[in-house]
Amino acid sequence: MSKVQLKIKLDEFIKLGNELDAEAKRLYGRDAFLFHEADGGVYIMDGDSNKAASERQKHIRVRATCANWGAGAW
Repeated sequence: MSKVQLKIKLDEFIKLGNELDAEAKRLYGRDAFLFHEADGGVYIMDGDSNKAASERQKHIRVRATCANWGAGAW
């Protein structure tokens, strides 16, 4: 794959993620979102919680595993 093809695929990936995020909001309300966890899980959430992880996980509506790419915050 060339660098140009790689960039095109990456842009398509972002577009798909944005579509999934928008669909989550349509189905579950404005607080819903697409979420990628560092463990490789990708989730559609109907909201979030500032409490323990177990409370946050109650908001998972759809899940897919296991993404092999990295995740984090800078």
